[in-house]
Amino acid sequence: MVQEGKKSLLVGLTHKAPLFLTNKGTSILPSAAFSCVQVHDHVLSKEDTKRITYQHMLDDLKDPLAKHPSFGTKYEDLIPRRSLEGNEVVNLRPNSFQDGEDDMSTTMNIDVCESVTRGHPIRKAETSHGLDGFTLDLIHRDSPLSPYYNPSITHSQRLRDASHRSFSRASFLRKASVHCTTPSNGSIQSNIIPVPGEYLMKIAIGMPPRETFAIADTGSDLTWIQCKPCTECFNQSLPLFDTRKSSTYKTVGCHSKACQNVGGASCVRKDVCEYEMRYGDSSHSIGDVASETFTFASTTTSKAKKVHNISIPNVVFGCGHDNGGTFNNRTSGIVGLGGSKISIIKQLDKQIKGRFSYCLIPLNLSSSSHPNSTSKIHFGRKAVVSGPKVVTTPIIRKGPETFYLLNLESVSVGEKKLEFESPKPSSSAGNENLGNIIIDSGTTLTFLPEKLYNKLESTLVKTIKETRKEDPLEEFGLCYDSEKHAVNPPKIVFHFTDADIELLPENTFAEVDEGLTCLTIISAGLNGAIYGNLAQANFHIGYDLVNRKISFLPTDCTKH
Repeated sequence: MVQEGKKSLLVGLTHKAPLFLTNKGTSILPSAAFSCVQVHDHVLSKEDTKRITYQHMLDDLKDPLAKHPSFGTKYEDLIPRRSLEGNEVVNLRPNSFQDGEDDMSTTMNIDVCESVTRGHPIRKAETSHGLDGFTLDLIHRDSPLSPYYNPSITHSQRLRDASHRSFSRASFLRKASVHCTTPSNGSIQSNIIPVPGEYLMKIAIGMPPRETFAIADTGSDLTWIQCKPCTECFNQSLPLFDTRKSSTYKTVGCHSKACQNVGGASCVRKDVCEYEMRYGDSSHSIGDVASETFTFASTTTSKAKKVHNISIPNVVFGCGHDNGGTFNNRTSGIVGLGGSKISIIKQLDKQIKGRFSYCLIPLNLSSSSHPNSTSKIHFGRKAVVSGPKVVTTPIIRKGPETFYLLNLESVSVGEKKLEFESPKPSSSAGNENLGNIIIDSGTTLTFLPEKLYNKLESTLVKTIKETRKEDPLEEFGLCYDSEKHAVNPPKIVFHFTDADIELLPENTFAEVDEGLTCLTIISAGLNGAIYGNLAQANFHIGYDLVNRKISFLPTDCTKH
């Protein structure tokens, strides 16, 4: 702690230099390196911190380490790990990312400036080398915790709306996975991307942090938000991000590796990398490629929920100055969780080792009857899925790196196995005949090729004894009257390569209208297949991008 009169100053994340601890456990730092300083519950501005001079600290501290002749050089080896009034702190090293470097990884720092104003205690800070991973809330757009939540509509109406979004998203995903190619430099040729997904993440951007909601999307790579100044922006309930008020904002140069990794990037202005994203529903975002500090509220999964903030410097993202289309005013952008080099996942590769996982609660629990239930997304070691019931299948390297492709071999209904009729492999095709289904958290329904779907439907019709009923909107192919009797479907198993996933009834059937229960697996037409989030509910699903595999573990995600 640095004492200034009776005020207690907590030095937080630095911008240009490491945070030191003296041999008395006291933090010292040149004033030019301040990014965040808290006085009790008040966050000082950058201008305020300039008044706290380095010499003032030295005079107050009277500490021999501060006057060491090599002060200002690398000090990691000299810094003892001591506690500050019972709260352990270790040195925080800044990110080494510079324009033009090949390494897209970001050095993870835990911000010591915790959310004291939110009642969160100061917790132990960790270096990137000792990071155990972190966990965030993944909020379904229909959850009471979501800014999209409408308490006046029923669960069935919410499912109908989610289905409509699914058809739009699936239409694009199927075309993209079949027709897009990945060039040798690993960037995506097409900058037309799917309609954003179903889950939200709360993030804070800049220093000091500005909080907002963004859509977490495994079908997108570039993370972007709306920024000031804005030539055209969709209305949003929260203030636009003002780059002039952040001490850590920096545009990315045209010749940097970061710019090259953004599909569709260009350089209209001198040495400023610009991006242009267009979505399947004609929405768009255009702006500058930049780097900034992102802060996430990491939570524990225990009943006594604890929160601490994790700040990640130099995250490459899009600062949108021209945004329009069908975006809703309750969010401000996209968090890209896809598989290409510009996604958040790949930028944190050194720290999280290519690992993330999520556990999605069933859609009917994302409602007013369970107001505090939320899905979780984990990064790093916390994302490891283990246990005797874990099954694992390879991620197929094919087409755009954005999408996570698996190989579905067959689907079983009871004891009857229905084969996925892929073209016969040839010696020259390699993996071309593999990777026939996208796993996507942003699509609600599951889509199968027409031939496989027809076999599935006819087999279910022979097995289920309840009365069939037509869907008045003709969106779902197989429906039953559930007004008097619940539908009891047979066991359905998806057979991926090396992994058999047995689905529960709630993974495959849902009440889409009062008294109308329908199969939530849909015909995808002639090509393309998607494994949607209803089928993924109550499974802990782990992505290991280093070893290129996905693991599944049946889990009660409300207790995860």
